[in-house]
Amino acid sequence: MAIDPILAEIRAVRDAIARECNYDIRLITQRARERQQASGHKTVSFVATSCGVEPIAEQTSGGDNEIDAEFEEK
Repeated sequence: MAIDPILAEIRAVRDAIARECNYDIRLITQRARERQQASGHKTVSFVATSCGVEPIAEQTSGGDNEIDAEFEEK
């Protein structure tokens, strides 16, 4: 099987970052967040908040389909 040079480069960078962080996943993710913020690009967070936003199932269709009905039963 041929080695894809792009995947090899991605894996090398990933390993270098992990090695710099002592393979500590918390530190790896913290540094990734810092790079995102420093980039100046808009980012999206899917973290649940308690700001009164309705759950997605209630926002989508108002409970008129089978998926919403099944979701509400659970």
